[in-house]
Amino acid sequence: MIWTIKLAFLILLTTLTGSVLTMVWYGIGRGLEHAGYLNILYWVFRVIQIFWIIPIPWLVLMVMVRRDGTIRYGMMFFPTPMMLGVCKMVCLIWSAGVVVYTVSYVRVTLYYRRTVREACPCDRKTTEIFLTVCEELHLSPKRIALGQTYKAAVPQVTGWYHLTILLPMEHFTREELYFVFLHEMTHVRHRDLLAKNLACVTEAIHFFNPVVWWFRKLLDCWSEYACDYKVCVHSGNMRAYYEAVISMIPREKPDRTLTTPFTRGVSEVKQRIKHVKGCLQMKKKSVIGAVLPMSLILALSSSTVYAATTATAEAVYRIQEATDVELAEIPAGDELAEYTEAEPIDSDCFEEGEVEISKDRSSVKNFFWTLYAGYGKYGRKFRVTKGTSIVVAAKAAPSSGIYRLGIINPDGSRTFVQGSGAVSHTFTAGATGYYYVYVENISDSTLSIDGSYIY
Repeated sequence: MIWTIKLAFLILLTTLTGSVLTMVWYGIGRGLEHAGYLNILYWVFRVIQIFWIIPIPWLVLMVMVRRDGTIRYGMMFFPTPMMLGVCKMVCLIWSAGVVVYTVSYVRVTLYYRRTVREACPCDRKTTEIFLTVCEELHLSPKRIALGQTYKAAVPQVTGWYHLTILLPMEHFTREELYFVFLHEMTHVRHRDLLAKNLACVTEAIHFFNPVVWWFRKLLDCWSEYACDYKVCVHSGNMRAYYEAVISMIPREKPDRTLTTPFTRGVSEVKQRIKHVKGCLQMKKKSVIGAVLPMSLILALSSSTVYAATTATAEAVYRIQEATDVELAEIPAGDELAEYTEAEPIDSDCFEEGEVEISKDRSSVKNFFWTLYAGYGKYGRKFRVTKGTSIVVAAKAAPSSGIYRLGIINPDGSRTFVQGSGAVSHTFTAGATGYYYVYVENISDSTLSIDGSYIY
């Protein structure tokens, strides 16, 4: 059950990274927005979304651990009874939450797919205006469909790859249709629907973190700010655009989970006007001028995440050291060479040894064996599937005695490492079947072996 510990830490470090980057972005972004960098700031925010999904700090930590050994890999993720119990509970609760959010996401997706299938085709005038906007924005209309439906309170675009612009069953002027398509096609150009779908995945993974709810709200707001900014710059008529937006405010706020509605409410439109108007009043900003503040965001975010990640790892290390568990110590040093011996064990020199299960019924098995010179013992058999990690650790007294620590494979062959004192190794099951953990004393004196294993 080692995977539960790794999964728990992977989720912890990823949600920590996303939270830190989001808060740093928001803190510095306020100043950048007042300086007129609204559009650039939105794209930086989109980059942050990657850190919520891809466990970059966890991967970096693994590279750092294996390179310099500051936080030993074995101690970072080696299971203790307390850690196993906590991580199992965390993974169970997390899995239940992911299932609930996934079901909700699938339900909403199926609803919009059904709405698209039931939509009616648009008239010729609407289609002509749509094609005109596509030509202005240099977008191909082949991947975007048009439809009208009574289920749409306001114009909106929905979908993942095959997109559909849904219009209400109402009459629109040519100017209103022009701004509607310009707005929705700008969302398409920005790939905001992809960002919204990824936000649903992010929220399902990190549902327990309130910052991810705030992150999704910021994504909704800033996708509209960036879209409005582009529309106003392209059309050159901010007043006419927002008049069209205000004229279509619905009585009830439409769902924006997997759509980009043209408008939602009066208070939202006021915020959109405030943000866009402030940026349009600023002098045109060059991309080069944003390099310094963006570099500052990156530097602060990287240093903060690195500090938080290493602090978390060190805290886990200290907790493990302070935990009273019956596990053999894990030695520091180079990785031990792994050997394979095809011949089965000699029944005259090996016997079955007692194996104890921890009181908390965790999957950690402990053993304390006394081995005479040239003799060995093996534990009770256990069944695992191909590719399963079997972690074995042992400590010998006296520490000068040399012994072999390994597993007996289903075909009778043995895979082992050799050492003295404290030895630990992670074996990988080469096939599905029954295995044994064994220790063989190859020294000239009797050894007392205190060990444990988990799979």
